[in-house]
Amino acid sequence: MKNDSHNSHKVCWPFITRLNLILDDRGGLLIGEFDTLPFIPKRLFLQWGTSPGIIRGQHAHLSCWQILFPISGSAKIDLEFCGGKKSLLLNEDSVGLVLPPLVWANQTLLSTDSRLLVLASESFDENDYIRDKVEFDEIIKSHLL
Repeated sequence: MKNDSHNSHKVCWPFITRLNLILDDRGGLLIGEFDTLPFIPKRLFLQWGTSPGIIRGQHAHLSCWQILFPISGSAKIDLEFCGGKKSLLLNEDSVGLVLPPLVWANQTLLSTDSRLLVLASESFDENDYIRDKVEFDEIIKSHLL
């Protein structure tokens, strides 16, 4: 089990955020101001090239927040948080899914052209990851008591 610093984290629910989308005869433009996001990103990464149906993610974070943007194609996102479960389809490039800490997330890219851009509030730290589902369930249970 990781250190007990996670006990101080408040459990929050995932939510949707939107970028400004401008469409005209020249094409489209997505605009996002970092100061309007729930955090200022310190890291980004892109998921792509995954065969349809392959599950990525399969973890939660103790402190890191993330925003997932489907910049091409679509992705199914399966979430577990606060003892509940929810599945979402992300398929609009201007719509992002905000994942607070302590949300277990699985991402499935639904076509070979799908690309999922992820903004993260923290630099990579392996100690922030909860990769064991049983450990995650125990942490959530302790927060709900």
